Amino acid sequence: MKYFLFAAMAISIGAIPAGGAPPPEDEPPRLIVLDSLAHFYEPVRFDHQLHIDYADCAECHHHTTASPATDPRCTICHTTATAGASVACRNCHGTKRPSGEDAAKPRPSHRYHIDIVSLAGAYHINCLDCHQAVDAGPIECIDCHAFTEEGKKFFHLTDSLLGSPKNQGADQ
Repeated sequence: MKYFLFAAMAISIGAIPAGGAPPPEDEPPRLIVLDSLAHFYEPVRFDHQLHIDYADCAECHHHTTASPATDPRCTICHTTATAGASVACRNCHGTKRPSGEDAAKPRPSHRYHIDIVSLAGAYHINCLDCHQAVDAGPIECIDCHAFTEEGKKFFHLTDSLLGSPKNQGADQ
């Protein structure tokens, strides 16, 4: 009986993650589908795992991972870093397009924080800059954004204007 209890305890202890390893529910997603404009464009399938294998998390999640700031414009104030509650881009980069109403809202007191780009802007700036720097990955709009039939109608596009079907969008 003692052997059985000892074995059960050993198995139980072995099941506890060691060394602060995150539990499985904290694992980042392998694939992210960006579909907020799905009525105009086919969803963009972002291969998160490919990017995790290539770059450090702080390359994209620049203010949330407790990695020290490297941009000289940021290090003026941010000499230390703390982990954010979430690494989701949309928590800092809004999904709503700026409006006149937004212009009237009070701005952060830090003058460097008045230019936070929208979520779409953050994706495009981060993705395009990196893809161009490493000379890999899509850089043309149509490489990611295939039009839906509704999108083609809305933008008055024809297949001949879009070029060959193979150039009408692709996965990341």
